[in-house]
Amino acid sequence: MEEQLKSYLQSVKDTLKQDLVRYYEVDLDNCVMTHEMWVEQLAECILDSQKYKENFYKLLKEYNDEREQ
Repeated sequence: MEEQLKSYLQSVKDTLKQDLVRYYEVDLDNCVMTHEMWVEQLAECILDSQKYKENFYKLLKEYNDEREQ
C-alpha cells in the first residue's frame, strides 16, 4: 500500500510540474519571471496552498484554452 501511495504522489507531482512548466512557458523558453517573482509565488503557495491551487488551475485552464486556439 505504501508503494502505491508513493507512486501516486510521484505521478501527481510530475503532472503538476508539467502544468507549471506549461503555464509559465518554460517549455517555450519564454518565462520572464525573476527570482523575486518566483519567491513571491512560492510564498503565496505556502501561505494558502488551497486558494493558490484553485487559482492556479483556473488560470491554467484559461491559458490552455487560449494556447489551443
